[in-house]
Amino acid sequence: MAALPLTVVLEQAIGPNSWSVRYHGWYNNSRAPYVEVGAANVNQMQRGAVYSLSRLHVAGRQVNWTVDSLVNSNTGREATMTIYFGADAAQQLPNIQTALQQQQRVIRMKQRWGANSWLVDYSGPYQNSRPPHVEIGPLDTVEPGETFPLEQLRAQGDQAVMWTVRGLQNQLTGGPAHFTVHYGPGASTHWTLFRACAACGRPNAPFFSGNHVLVCSRACEAQFYADKTL
Repeated sequence: MAALPLTVVLEQAIGPNSWSVRYHGWYNNSRAPYVEVGAANVNQMQRGAVYSLSRLHVAGRQVNWTVDSLVNSNTGREATMTIYFGADAAQQLPNIQTALQQQQRVIRMKQRWGANSWLVDYSGPYQNSRPPHVEIGPLDTVEPGETFPLEQLRAQGDQAVMWTVRGLQNQLTGGPAHFTVHYGPGASTHWTLFRACAACGRPNAPFFSGNHVLVCSRACEAQFYADKTL
């Protein structure tokens, strides 16, 4: 399976031209996430609709995602979502691309599975007798097709290797949801199969840093924490 894209989920119309959206990727904009769809489209959109994002690009002071299959009726061009705004947008683009590269591992929600979980699509290595799934609790707070980045890979005891799911809460625990990619004996040794450098994405990165951050080298460690200051 190819790498899964980040997505936006339409939430509600805001003003005559735009919709607020739910988005779980890297974001540094004083305005809450939104997409301008244009005056002719604003009343035609459906709450909960999911759109994939592609082609990160600079437009003046903005760093934008292109929203696939959604047209801004005001411009006649593809709709965009601004994730960074500033006079230094062009200079910040490489740093933003690096930050987003750290979020290349994502899960995509498929359907409800039992009372408290959802089945998910996942393109990375997986060693678990149960199908890929995430426990979120009894209330449906997600949409089919919505994607969530994974972060903070860790071994839990000697049985489980898991990711934290960025932007997704488990209603049963009150904390972040997790996604278990390995379950069985020897988790502390098997988890090297799931490592990837947080800065450059290289697989099988050694563990150099704290807070479960996996990096290839001290240079990548410095780059990772420099990106966090954006």
